[in-house]
Amino acid sequence: MPALTSGRYHIKWTQLANLPVPMYNACATVQDKKVYVAGGGSPVDHAIHQVYVYDINTDHWDQLPPSGHYGGVPHIIGGKLAIIGGCLSATKMMTNKVSTFDETRQTWSSYYPDLLSDRVRPGVVTHLEHVIVAGGAKDVNNTVVIQDDIEVLNWMENSHWHKVSINLPVPMLAFTPIITDDHLLIVGYTGAGMRCDKNTYKIPVNDITRSGDQRQTSDTPTKWITMTDATHYFTAIVPSSSPPVVVGGEDQSGTTTSDIKMYDDSSKSWKNISSLSSARSYVGIAAVNNNAIIVIGGYTKGGSEANALSSSLTTVELGQAQLIH
Repeated sequence: MPALTSGRYHIKWTQLANLPVPMYNACATVQDKKVYVAGGGSPVDHAIHQVYVYDINTDHWDQLPPSGHYGGVPHIIGGKLAIIGGCLSATKMMTNKVSTFDETRQTWSSYYPDLLSDRVRPGVVTHLEHVIVAGGAKDVNNTVVIQDDIEVLNWMENSHWHKVSINLPVPMLAFTPIITDDHLLIVGYTGAGMRCDKNTYKIPVNDITRSGDQRQTSDTPTKWITMTDATHYFTAIVPSSSPPVVVGGEDQSGTTTSDIKMYDDSSKSWKNISSLSSARSYVGIAAVNNNAIIVIGGYTKGGSEANALSSSLTTVELGQAQLIH
């Protein structure tokens, strides 16, 4: 599905093995036919501390040894699974830690350098040799502050993170950026006052990955492009989708939707192209090939955290898209 073009699609949904626990707002990353899931909310207390792994070949869920932090983002960096930021499980303090999993030893280590700043639920995406980590929350004098700055690591050099000269359009956390058509794209986030937004922004990704000392003072300042807002809150974006595709979500009253929508640049609008098997919000998304995604968990009743917890799902489904001619 990342390579979908404009049109109407039929998506065949296949039920996969359930998550070990109900979960919503989970982050997912894929490597070697395995899907790694972490960072989500759940009515099961210990679940937020776990990294769950789904084997596509065997249709089986397992979990990795504890990483030592939660509320971080799982991401593949240079072929290695990493958990970025979050809170330390032992102290519940926010952290800048980047933990990397050693498959052979089944242990976590500090292979990559730690972030410059503590970050809980930042946005994370990779573009070529660069890992971009943006926003997230940190603790300042016992006050949670949502950040708008961006750090970049060249994982091939693996030297240090650097802060770029371009900030996010607003402070934000709990969002999943993607790279589409050479742009960094953000659809929806949690902002000031923990208020949820549907805003959509993009910027040329090369302007982000250039380090601050590479940008000359004579460079024309780069500005974020404001796109048409998504039609729902808590919608999930399909990784690397081009044009961008969003899945599910809820309206202002908390009513969830099954809509799958694609951004139509010619009309500057989000258009329905298909639907989920049932309405839900805050699903996790893993793209497994050019026409298929795995939809992970979510919840059926929005409007409050209590509703989300009570209606969160263990459901996992494979969606395979076919263009309707």
